[in-house]
Amino acid sequence: MATWIAHLRVAENILKKGYNFEQKAFIVGNIGPDYLDYFPKGAFEKQVKYITEFYLGENEESKDNFIYLTEDEMDEFVDKTTRIIDNLLRNV
Repeated sequence: MATWIAHLRVAENILKKGYNFEQKAFIVGNIGPDYLDYFPKGAFEKQVKYITEFYLGENEESKDNFIYLTEDEMDEFVDKTTRIIDNLLRNV
């Protein structure tokens, strides 16, 4: 499974395509399933804060925790996944 940051980047790219999605709900819906089954009650809110801090560049610790792909590999994955989802949404 892709990391939450990969899901977040793909969701952000899909939102840029102009679909009429409510932004916050769409983003939470894309990262929420990664955490709802694995964390105890209340932990999801903590993860949302952690993810937000990472995304905004406010958490130095998180920058070292998710190095699975090189930057180029991640960009390629996000672009390819965005194209696939965009094509699927256009055909719905």
